[in-house]
Amino acid sequence: MSNPAVMVSFFPEFKGNMKQVPCEFIFVVDRSGSMSGKYIKEAAETLMLFLKSLPEACSFNIVGFGSRFEKLFPESVPYNQSNLDKAITHTEELKADLGGTRLYSPLEYIFSQPLKTHLTRQVFILTDGSVSNTAQVIELVRKNASKARCVCMYAWWMKDFPLYIGHLTVLYVSLLL
Repeated sequence: MSNPAVMVSFFPEFKGNMKQVPCEFIFVVDRSGSMSGKYIKEAAETLMLFLKSLPEACSFNIVGFGSRFEKLFPESVPYNQSNLDKAITHTEELKADLGGTRLYSPLEYIFSQPLKTHLTRQVFILTDGSVSNTAQVIELVRKNASKARCVCMYAWWMKDFPLYIGHLTVLYVSLLL
């Protein structure tokens, strides 16, 4: 196996009729030093694609992480032209300026936030894969599996990875209630 890949899935049991509901999208972007140069540019391009592809009637936020994490908005905001313009400006100015690669704290924060009424939370993590404390991050996601359907994908330099853009890793976590 020349290109290692790992996929971890946790699925909660949902009772009743599952229908399509509006979503809250949270984009968690690695802004650590290892993302310098072309990696942060690729992350920004990926984020821009996601932002411009969001459905109407959703809300969103962007969280950058490194040794600490920063939110674009204090909480997720409605998807409208004004908020999209702010997010696009933010994305165009992304820098790998937040130090180390500590994913645990931003995920812990996101998992601790109450879900918005009638919204399904979707968390997309864009990283080069050089995340510290990977085992603890996976355990955190596992502990939240009772309220979350989580699909975690790590892929390094795989040309046929469906969400592969450049050689970034995309980690997808979907929180459903």
